[in-house]
Amino acid sequence: MKFGLKQAAIVIIVMIVPVGGEQVVASEANSHIYALLVAGNIEEALVDSTMERTIVSYDLPTNSEKEASWYYVMGVVASVAPESKRIELQAFVNNQPTEQVTAQMADVLDFANNRTTEAQFKSKMEIKQV
Repeated sequence: MKFGLKQAAIVIIVMIVPVGGEQVVASEANSHIYALLVAGNIEEALVDSTMERTIVSYDLPTNSEKEASWYYVMGVVASVAPESKRIELQAFVNNQPTEQVTAQMADVLDFANNRTTEAQFKSKMEIKQV
């Protein structure tokens, strides 16, 4: 996987922006998650991963389905930072926030490993209208 100078610069810039009053710390997990998001056509994203939670805010790519993007982002985070207890997502469409989606990592991993159905997984996700 090759990344151009623009992507590398974005990763560096993204890692120093405050999130919800907290300073985002540059880390290997943040960079890896961001790189996988870019590979999946989510090029404008902010990532902050800790043991307690991973926050991902991103611009929904044109012609992408919002719910499909949730599953993709959760899968990326679960593959890179399975030790994080919770995933919090915030997609933006035309610079407007959409729903905030929160899922427990244990539930994401159960769904990813076919231990729960999609309906069971969706019932455990917390979706807040913004």
